[in-house]
Amino acid sequence: MRITGGIARGYSIEVPHALDLRPSQEVVRESIFNILGDINNTLILDLYAGTGVLGIEALSRGAKHCDFVEKEKQVASAIRRNIQNVKIQDKADVFEEDARTFINRETFQKYDIIFLDPPYVERPRDVLLMIPKWLHDHGFLIYLHGKGIVLETAHDRELLGKKLVETDTRRFGATYISFIKPRIDDITPEIS
Repeated sequence: MRITGGIARGYSIEVPHALDLRPSQEVVRESIFNILGDINNTLILDLYAGTGVLGIEALSRGAKHCDFVEKEKQVASAIRRNIQNVKIQDKADVFEEDARTFINRETFQKYDIIFLDPPYVERPRDVLLMIPKWLHDHGFLIYLHGKGIVLETAHDRELLGKKLVETDTRRFGATYISFIKPRIDDITPEIS
């Protein structure tokens, strides 16, 4: 697997052997970054980071800093090796912990872009509900998921809908990408 754009374009990313690891395909990553456009000087949070390829790709394309959150020790170690190989270790921190633990802590900063790419069998309801406190008003949550992944109750959908609004969804095979922004003053934000 290789980085598709920016200063690290062409660098190979190590993919550790893990049962539920599902690296994002090149076409999916290229689509995400084409839709996002200019991401220079943005702060990135890569939850359920896996290989770290989404965050590394963002740093390669001009993001200022990325925090990677990955609970599996061997996978987190691979992220550290990948960011060293790409020579961006000064722009990255790796948190070796569960996404739920990270997202439930006290907020220490807000992010411009949050990548949420959990295993497709997982429904990260509690993580989704906590995302708004970590996301800048102008930010994007990029949620990669399988078909039919929705919040389970009408109350949850209503609660999330008061804080976030889905602006676009794209499908690439079994992967769906939902672009979600904070809801501000009841105005539905548009993707630029």
